[in-house]
Amino acid sequence: MSDMTTCLNDLSYIPLNNEQNEPTQGDIGETSNEPTQAIRNEFEELYASANEELYAGYDYFFQFLFPPSKGYKLPPSYYAIKKTFKTIGLGYESIHVCVNDCFLFLAEDNKAKQFCPVCNTSIWKDNNTTGKKVPKKVLRYFLIIPRLQRLYKSSHTAKEMTWHVTGKCTEPSNMQHPLDGRAWKKSDTRYPKFVTEPRNVRLGLVADGFNSFGNLSKDIDVYLRPLIDDLKDLWALKGVETIDAAIGQKFNMRVIVLWTINDFFAQSSLSGWSGQGYMACPTCNEDTPSKHMLSKTAYVGHRRFLKKPHKLEEVT
Repeated sequence: MSDMTTCLNDLSYIPLNNEQNEPTQGDIGETSNEPTQAIRNEFEELYASANEELYAGYDYFFQFLFPPSKGYKLPPSYYAIKKTFKTIGLGYESIHVCVNDCFLFLAEDNKAKQFCPVCNTSIWKDNNTTGKKVPKKVLRYFLIIPRLQRLYKSSHTAKEMTWHVTGKCTEPSNMQHPLDGRAWKKSDTRYPKFVTEPRNVRLGLVADGFNSFGNLSKDIDVYLRPLIDDLKDLWALKGVETIDAAIGQKFNMRVIVLWTINDFFAQSSLSGWSGQGYMACPTCNEDTPSKHMLSKTAYVGHRRFLKKPHKLEEVT
């Protein structure tokens, strides 16, 4: 069996209907990764294509270096390739954006709008064209829910997703996994229902250097809205119905954002707390010890973080 056929087996897998396939938490969420009949038909076509030689007598990989005119059975167009990617969960959603970064035309009632409801700017490059209109700015959102579901659709990666429960720590005194960190342990204590399902996912949001259009330092919240909406659905008690191919069961997957990885400026943009001025510290908030010195803002009082007693506490 080829690697492509194995991948399709995992992606199109549907567990049998029996009592063991019932989700482990609450009710089934609205979002499911169980294929519809139309999707199943598309998978049948992919199976046939995966088992068909592109060109007899040549290595599979190097056949892509030759044009279809030589007799290769390749996808007829770029659109067909994109459609295939979408079928196996590698697609994205195109969302029109106001050119001034103030609004996403996301909801169904907003997709038909021609002008931004905030600044009244047209979303089209040419509003008077008789042909297909081209938007000024488009956000391509790679949906997080199907990508997380796909990790459990593979019998290989599904096992690795629960390593924090099934794996063994060989050096208890050292941190070998995020499970050993304070953030993970504190989260387990605060949300005990989340811990009862070992297949729930903990995420880290990496935002350092994320600036798609070069001017998102103040408007990044607008572009994060699709992600935030999905994260809310994933955090809800119902979760998202997911198929675990490793053991052949359905379960309700929930997700929590446990860490953010970013520099100080990106943290300010994400949290909404200004990284400048007298109250720049997002931890100390209004209690930030700061002084105005030589046209600059200086942050003082660092000795209070030293362990007591400490010899530097008495240094003046």
